[in-house]
Amino acid sequence: GGGPDWTSRHVGVYVDIAGPMLGIPKTIPSLLSGEMRDTAILGQLESVLGLGQNPLGGLVAGTLGTVATTFRTWGSLWAMLPRGGVDIWGADDALGAPDDVTRAPDETSAAEVFFRANETEEARDEKSARHFRAVRASPLRHFLSVREETEDEAAWDRDRDRDPDPNDGANDAGRVSEEARVEKLSEKLSVTASARLLFDRVGAEHPTNLREYRDVILGSDGVDAAKTKKNMSSATRFGDPLVSPLPRAPGLQIFCAYGVGKPTERAYHYVRRSGPASAERPYALDVKATRNAEDVDKGVALTDGDGSIPLVSLGYVCAEAWRARGAKFGKKNASDAFVTRLNPGGAVVKIREYPHRALGVWNGGLQEGPGSGDHVNIMGNHEMIRDVVEAVTGHGGEIEERVHSGVFELAANVERLREAREKKSQTR
Repeated sequence: GGGPDWTSRHVGVYVDIAGPMLGIPKTIPSLLSGEMRDTAILGQLESVLGLGQNPLGGLVAGTLGTVATTFRTWGSLWAMLPRGGVDIWGADDALGAPDDVTRAPDETSAAEVFFRANETEEARDEKSARHFRAVRASPLRHFLSVREETEDEAAWDRDRDRDPDPNDGANDAGRVSEEARVEKLSEKLSVTASARLLFDRVGAEHPTNLREYRDVILGSDGVDAAKTKKNMSSATRFGDPLVSPLPRAPGLQIFCAYGVGKPTERAYHYVRRSGPASAERPYALDVKATRNAEDVDKGVALTDGDGSIPLVSLGYVCAEAWRARGAKFGKKNASDAFVTRLNPGGAVVKIREYPHRALGVWNGGLQEGPGSGDHVNIMGNHEMIRDVVEAVTGHGGEIEERVHSGVFELAANVERLREAREKKSQTR
């Protein structure tokens, strides 16, 4: 609208606060079945209570179905579907995912990491590395891992759907034995395959969202320049930082401000149902899947982030796509260190991470206090507010880049795995 130099003439500072630059993983389960980590307890209730004749069980199942139907009417969720394809989110192969170099932090100890005022900066950095840069115990090789419902689980639903038998024992739940929980068929879907499943399942009911986002999401195969030139002018691609470059504004300062150190949804375990429950929701979160060693809780695989957005979506673009490889701000200050295909003007980019330091309700209230790194509550983070004020009042040059997480290792891993997959495909 204003010409190629409009940004250069009118915008001096851009502060991105907890922006999901590459989308949000939980949009897919939210649209597919109305579930996410916050609703997992409802899935557990549904499993225990059953369906049909049990009014409360039917209410829970109906609630999740209604939630999914409602979510599908929200255009914002479709707009925040994960972008970047397997390059960003990993694939079902031996290479795993780029963010395998991070793992879900122990939230209970996050508040203790930086609270000792008498510690030296070196001691804090060492403690930060131990807490925020732990490596995932096993590679993440799926976005959705979908198994078939077992015969015992389907029978459990059918039995719960009939009229109660007064001779039934009190321990009917024991029918679902440990053996019945063993996967008899598991299909590991990449983020692209997961999105395709979503569009195939519900896209026809939402033609506008299907038309606007199917090609954008499914065509977002990676971060390679040759794959991202198609449809660059479309409105739905305008906000995709892997496709649309920044304005050519050499004097622009960009600050990426976000929280870290809070367990965040990253991937999911699902059940494909065949019993009575399949009519309401043929796909459901596998709430029985809990493996602490693998950071899986009630069917949700966790990683580092701000509680809503994983680190790869919060920080990859700022750490890699908008700067030359290896150009950490502490090492290079010249604007040409930031010139890339997606940052043609060399706008200087700085990352400011805020470790999640939540206080209890009695001390911090519902907003968790002035040190929260939560996706929403970071808006009340006093340090972040000071940084924003400094940046927009002309003192951005005095703000130093600060990273507590393994975002630079993660960013380098994106490129390493992409190149490895390209070489692998060329040798086939």
